Amino acid sequence: MFKLKLKYYSLIKRLTHTSISRIIILTFVLIYLFGVPAFPDAPVEKFYVSYSEIDEAVLKKTIGVLTIVIPNTRPDEYEKKCFVKHNVSPFKGLKKYKKESGSFIFNGTLNYQELKPVSGWEWGFTEIMRFPVYEKHKNYLLIVYDPIKSLTAWINLETIPDKSSFYGIDELYFKGNFKKYREKTIDIFSFMSSKSRKLYKQPSEDADSIIIPQSSSFKKLLDPGFATVSGYCYFFIMEIKNGFILIGIDEYDKYKKRNYYKPVGWIKIRDSKNRFTIWPVTGRS
Repeated sequence: MFKLKLKYYSLIKRLTHTSISRIIILTFVLIYLFGVPAFPDAPVEKFYVSYSEIDEAVLKKTIGVLTIVIPNTRPDEYEKKCFVKHNVSPFKGLKKYKKESGSFIFNGTLNYQELKPVSGWEWGFTEIMRFPVYEKHKNYLLIVYDPIKSLTAWINLETIPDKSSFYGIDELYFKGNFKKYREKTIDIFSFMSSKSRKLYKQPSEDADSIIIPQSSSFKKLLDPGFATVSGYCYFFIMEIKNGFILIGIDEYDKYKKRNYYKPVGWIKIRDSKNRFTIWPVTGRS
C-alpha cells in the first residue's frame, strides 16, 4: 500500500511546484484512487476537541482557521525510510512570538505536546492540525493553540518548513465578502454536534429558510433549481457574504462529462451569541 502511495507521490511531485499544492493534490488523489469505503486507512477528519469544551471566547473571536501539514510524528519503519530518502526533517514545534510596539519578538517554541488542534488527521506520510485564528498581520498569525484553555501565540508562517513536500500551510478566513474558496470543504453538523441546521435562500436572516437534518435525505424546497442532497456531511464553500456561506455539493454532469458545484443554500457563520459554527474538513468527519 505505502509503495503504491509513494509511486503516486513521486508523480505528483514532478507535476506541481509548491509544497502546499503537492500535499493537497496528493491527499485528494489518494482519497479518490483508494476510495474511502474500500480502504479504511484513508484520511478521516477527527475532532480532538468537542464544541462544548472550546472556550466561548475562542468561538467569538475566531475569524479563520489555519491548517498546518507536517510529516507523520509516529511513522512506521517504511515511512521512516522514505523520510530519510527525501531528507525530511522531523517536526520540531512552532516558533512563537510576542507583539510589542508593532514588532514581533521570538518568545520560545511550542512543542508538539503543547499543541491542541481542534481537528485533523494522520494518514501515511503526513498529518494535519487545524487551529482557530484571531488576527493576521502580514506573515504573522495569532492562533489558538489550546482552545480549551484559550491559550494563544503569534506564529510566523515563514518559519514553518516549506522545502519539503511533507510540510505545508493553508489559511481560510470567514470575514468579508468573496468567492475564492470553492475548493474548500466545511462541516456544518459534526463540529457543533448538531443534528440540523437552518438553510436560507439568501444571505439574510429575513430570507425564506428551512431546517435541514444531518446525514438524511432532504430536498431544497426554496428554489427548484437548487440541489437535492442526500447524506452529505460536508459542503463546498461557493461564496461568503454578509456573515453567511453559500454551500454547495460536487455533482457530475453526465451529458457534459464533467463535475460542477451545485448550490444548496446559505448558512450563518455565527449563531445568535456570535459563536463560530462551522469548521473546515477533509475526507470523512
